[in-house]
Amino acid sequence: MADKTRLHQILINLLSNATKFTEKRGKIKVGARVNIQENTVEVWVKDNGIGISKNMQKIIFDRFEQIDKSGFKSGVGLGLSISKRLVEMQGGKIWVESTKGKGSTFYFSVPIAG
Repeated sequence: MADKTRLHQILINLLSNATKFTEKRGKIKVGARVNIQENTVEVWVKDNGIGISKNMQKIIFDRFEQIDKSGFKSGVGLGLSISKRLVEMQGGKIWVESTKGKGSTFYFSVPIAG
């Protein structure tokens, strides 16, 4: 049911952020699973990078919001808002679990056809 091109774009956005905010010797993991109860496929991108404070977790999916506003990291703060829109257009949801200084896991789910 999902749009392959849009799923690819979402994954690229999440992987790009994970790479940007994880040290050179850090780790990034990607995984997926079927959630039978919700009839969805759930995908995650996990890193052990800088993490995100609770306050920032509330707004990072908004347009032009960034964790690092110093300009040190590239980007304008649109990747997560675009990803959120693309996931929601396919009937899914996106969320984050993170601890400042310990890394983040971004999840998104999309419905399974049937």
